[in-house]
Amino acid sequence: MGMKLFVALLVLLVLFFVLGVGLGAGSANDDTIDTDVGWIKGMSNLLPAPELTVDDLSAQSPAAQCPPPQGDLLVIPIGQSCSYRIAATSAPVRTLPLRVVQGADVAFRLTQPGVAGGTQRRRCNQTIDVDVYEGDADEFASLTITCLSATDSTCPGEPSLGNNVCVVEQ
Repeated sequence: MGMKLFVALLVLLVLFFVLGVGLGAGSANDDTIDTDVGWIKGMSNLLPAPELTVDDLSAQSPAAQCPPPQGDLLVIPIGQSCSYRIAATSAPVRTLPLRVVQGADVAFRLTQPGVAGGTQRRRCNQTIDVDVYEGDADEFASLTITCLSATDSTCPGEPSLGNNVCVVEQ
């Protein structure tokens, strides 16, 4: 038992030594640490990025056309398209999970510089993961949600917010 502990501590010590040498070798001077080293970026990608929330969305559509978010709910009037700006992220990818809780047919379109987009449709109780990818500080993604149809609008087990709206929740 004592020999196994000694070997484990020795391996840990060697690992810390290699990490220290790697950080020192990747640095241009003694004052700053250069984290733009491939293996350091690779290790940081192992950590999950924080999930996006409805609070990360800022409305681009007029408030009279699209009401502001109500808690974790986005309400879109039938036949309307509501656009939201999502700031770019320094993480490789962040996800905004959404679920249709009211509305028979809802379309989602994400546009982001340098990323191929497209429109996806969802129905009652179906989910969509909106993935926002890494971008420059002055770039942003735009999410447009369109309420195509609100017939049979209330999903089973969900409260209704009116007959002529689609509701999406996080």
